[in-house]
Amino acid sequence: MSEREFTASEALARITDTISSLGLNYTLNLSKTSDLIATAALTDKAGKILSEGAGKGPSCCVGALAECIEHLYATGDVNQQTTRIESRKILLQKFTIVDEVIANLPNKDISLPCLLFSDISGGSEVQVPAALISTNRKLLETTMNCPDTNFLARYSTNSGTAFGCSFNEAILHGLNEVVERHTLSYLLMSACKQSLRQYTYTPSPTLMSLVCLELCDASIDISWMKILLVESTSGVFFSAALPNESESQFILCLVGSGCSISPVTAIARAITELIQITALHDESEKKLDSITYDLLDSHPLLRNLIKLAELRKDDLAVWNKSIDSRTPPIEKQIKLIVNSLKRTGHNTSYRVLKKFDNGCIVTQVYIPGMDRFNLIRAGSAVAPQHILRCSRTCVPYDETSSI
Repeated sequence: MSEREFTASEALARITDTISSLGLNYTLNLSKTSDLIATAALTDKAGKILSEGAGKGPSCCVGALAECIEHLYATGDVNQQTTRIESRKILLQKFTIVDEVIANLPNKDISLPCLLFSDISGGSEVQVPAALISTNRKLLETTMNCPDTNFLARYSTNSGTAFGCSFNEAILHGLNEVVERHTLSYLLMSACKQSLRQYTYTPSPTLMSLVCLELCDASIDISWMKILLVESTSGVFFSAALPNESESQFILCLVGSGCSISPVTAIARAITELIQITALHDESEKKLDSITYDLLDSHPLLRNLIKLAELRKDDLAVWNKSIDSRTPPIEKQIKLIVNSLKRTGHNTSYRVLKKFDNGCIVTQVYIPGMDRFNLIRAGSAVAPQHILRCSRTCVPYDETSSI
C-alpha cells in the first residue's frame, strides 16, 4: 500500500535536495546481509556526523535518509520554541485529560517547558510538557531537577516524529508510529499479565504471499520468524515479528513491529524491522540490552518480557479475511485513523519541527493517552496508563479553563 504521494525516485530526489539546502553531505550504504536494509548519516562540511538513520524495505534508501533528517530535528535544541506553563494549568487542559502521565503532574505552580501542538482535526491547541515528546538533553535535565516532575523523563520519547515529502505524508507516518508503539505496549503488557490478551492472529498463507510481493522478494526467508497480526481499534493493523526461538547471541528477544491500515504493509514492516535490528545490533545496543535485562529480571512479573515466550505460543487463530487491494489517498487514510481514534476517546495533534522550501517537512504527532509501556524494553522503568490512573492528581475540572 502506498503511504507516499511521490514515487521512490521522486522522494529520493526531494530528500537529497533537502539535505543540500541545509549545506550538509550524506553517506548511504546498503547492508551486506540484505538489500532491504540501508544505513545513512548526515555530515557537515568538516565530515562531522550530525545524525544517523536506518531504512528498511524496498525503498530502504529513502527511509534511511528520511530518518537522518528526522533525528536531526527530533534531538535538536527546542528551547526557543518552549513556553513555561504551570503544572496546575497543564492539568486543566481538556485535550489531554486522558493522558495519565500528564495527570500525575502535581497541582502546583511549578512551571514546565512546554511545546505547542495543534489538533489535527482543527479548532484547538494544547501545551504538552516538552520532556514527554522531546529527547533533548537540556530539556530533560530541566525536568529532572525538580522532584515533583522528574518522573516525566522516564516516559520521554520522540515517537511520532516523521519526515515527509508533503505534510500529509509526515502526519500519516507519525500517526502510524504512535499507534504502533501503543499497540506494542499492550502486546507486552499481555505477555507479563498486565492486560488481557488482544485478539492476535497469525496471517494466512495467502496474506503472506501478498507480503512477499510487497517486499519485491518472493524468496525472502521468514521461516525463522513468528508473525503476529492485530486488528486494532485505532483503525489500523499492527504486526509484530520475532524469532521462533530466542537466539542465544541476544540477551533479549528482538521484536520488529509495523502499523498500517493495510495488513500487508503492517506485516512487511514488522518483518523488515526484525531483519534490520538483527543485522544492525551493535555494542551500544548490547549495552542497553544488559541494562534492560537487569531491570526486567528484578521483578517476577517483568521476566516474561526478556524472552517473550508467551508471544510465541501456537494457539492463535488464522486471519484469513478478504483484503481490499485498493489504496485510499493519504488524506483519506489520515481521516480514517483520526476518526477511529476519536471514537475511542483519543484526540490527535501535531507540531511542525521544520518546513523546507521544496515542500518537504518534519512533523511530530502526539496522541494523549497512548501507552508508552514499550519503553520498558529500552531500560526505562515506566508503568502502563491504567496503573498511572490509580495515582492521578485530583483536580476540580473547569470547562472554561485555558492556558
